[in-house]
Amino acid sequence: QTNTVMGIASSDMRRAALIVGLLVGARARVPDEAVGRPLQVASNCSSSALQSEVRRLVRGAMAAEIGSLVDQFGRSFQAADLGLSKMASGLLATQSVVNEVETATNSKLANFRGAVAKDMQTLQGQLLGLSHRLTALHGLVRQLAPSQSAYRQAVFEEIYEANRWGAAGGGSGGGSDLGATEPLRVGLLEAIAEHSIGLVVDAGCGSLAWVPDLLAAAEARGHRPAYCGADI
Repeated sequence: QTNTVMGIASSDMRRAALIVGLLVGARARVPDEAVGRPLQVASNCSSSALQSEVRRLVRGAMAAEIGSLVDQFGRSFQAADLGLSKMASGLLATQSVVNEVETATNSKLANFRGAVAKDMQTLQGQLLGLSHRLTALHGLVRQLAPSQSAYRQAVFEEIYEANRWGAAGGGSGGGSDLGATEPLRVGLLEAIAEHSIGLVVDAGCGSLAWVPDLLAAAEARGHRPAYCGADI
């Protein structure tokens, strides 16, 4: 037993530590500035009663500390949960905006495609009508021409002057391209030189697409044949 009266700071853990010190015979003194709410240990207090008090205080201190930790964890968890909720809400809002933009874009593109397709159909119809009118005009010119030969000459001159060959509006196909006529040009150049040819008649629509290189090569060898393009 001990006959000590002391003042202990308000912390239950500090009280428990001081009382444990009493049990082992220590004499703990609390400085005046640390004195908080006084705890009175009665005179002639039995050891078992003191142990019970220590256990009570320790349990209380542990419960208080655990409760404090739980409260802190709860607040942190709530804050994190709130942050995650806000983040989720933000992501949902962003996804909603993206979906709206995608829907609007698809709608605009669909409208644009529809408008372009409609314009193309209109343009094709106009071109077809123009082609029919030009055909009719050529038919009228053919009727008014003094002869069929004069008509064909006029058509050829129209194509030749406008340089509308092949897909550009004339009748020349891919056979007049340089690549397609390379074997012909090589053989024809040898024939011009060997037989002193003075006139080259181009019956392949008379496009003159491949002839300049041929004539330049022939002239380099001292030959200058004339050229006549025939529209068939």
